[in-house]
Amino acid sequence: RPAGSVGYNFLIGKYEVSRDMIAKFNASQPLNITMQDMTAYGGNLPNKPATGITWNEAARFINWLNTSTGGNVAYRYFDGNVNDNILLWDPVLHPLDYDPNNPFRSRRAKYFLPNYNEWYKAAYYAPNLGGTGGYVDYPTGSDAEPVAVTGGVLSGTAVFSTVSLPQVGPADITNAGGLSAYNIMGMGGNAYEWQESAFDLVNDDPAEFRSFRGGDWSSTHHFLRSV
Repeated sequence: RPAGSVGYNFLIGKYEVSRDMIAKFNASQPLNITMQDMTAYGGNLPNKPATGITWNEAARFINWLNTSTGGNVAYRYFDGNVNDNILLWDPVLHPLDYDPNNPFRSRRAKYFLPNYNEWYKAAYYAPNLGGTGGYVDYPTGSDAEPVAVTGGVLSGTAVFSTVSLPQVGPADITNAGGLSAYNIMGMGGNAYEWQESAFDLVNDDPAEFRSFRGGDWSSTHHFLRSV
């Protein structure tokens, strides 16, 4: 497999980030995250996934999750525009935060964007497969292609392939198909998800393109697959 090895325990959110969560961020401080207008795709209802946000906006939201609960930020920013790039953590200036294997993320943060391997493992690893664990092809805990739906929570389903029904759009974050083997919803289809990792998987350039995975409500099943 191209990814997925994670040699430590970590937690990941069960649901995608909702528009209501971003609205709470916007109401709490001067920075403002702009979401995509989804009027033509089912509406801008609060429990729909937050779509159309940039990586830096997502990272600012993560920092707010940390600071609003009394923690330390995950990503280093100067005050400024919500889309300013991060700065790398420095081993001399920030010895408690600096991780030589990932200078994007503070070691003291509780909340952070999942990196490429963390996201991949949460989506495609089945810990009880064959009695010893193993990887599957789809983030519904199976090698079988999910059944395409516009919403619901049935096992083996995902919100994708609705290109012929574009007005349907994504489902509510708690109604976005069956769960992965780790009981996570919406990792395949519904809305693409940002990962912390740079596109080349080496986190050494704050301005570099980031990776995202999982497909959205209009994707074919190929975008949901592990390879």
